[in-house]
Amino acid sequence: MSSSSDICSYIVSHSLECIPKLVPFLGDSTLAGKCAFILKNLCSVEEARVSIVETSGCIASVTALLETGSREDQENAVTVLLLLCFQRLQYCQWVMEEGVIPALVDISINGNEKGRASALELLQFLRGIEYAEDRGCSGSDIDASKDTTDLSKEKKSSKTSGFFAKIPMFLKKKK
Repeated sequence: MSSSSDICSYIVSHSLECIPKLVPFLGDSTLAGKCAFILKNLCSVEEARVSIVETSGCIASVTALLETGSREDQENAVTVLLLLCFQRLQYCQWVMEEGVIPALVDISINGNEKGRASALELLQFLRGIEYAEDRGCSGSDIDASKDTTDLSKEKKSSKTSGFFAKIPMFLKKKK
């Protein structure tokens, strides 16, 4: 039902209470994937994204799927996080607080094709956010919807910090 944008808008406009009701099912291995798929589709609506981040335990439950879900469940979970992070810097910070980086690195290597691509895109995006924060940009200076390729083009320093400095794929090659 949630795959149609018209239905997503209807679901959200008539009952934002559906998202908190999905959270307990994200912990059920037989239903988690379906719930992540619904959340992914609901992310096309701003009110739903707000409800997802404001619902207690929702981001943590989606994040848990990165480690426990099937490859398809992981793909949907990464997409939910990616869609949230592209919207607001605060969402990126909340996602980062859940400790997603190790699971994203694993999915970027071992996930299915779409999961690998989405995980890598989210890792690059989060690295760009971390880089901008290291440069002293305020939240209002960072456009969270900016294309990740633009973020990497803006990098002028070879300094890599934080968790990303420990991941080989993010180490700058010396010339």
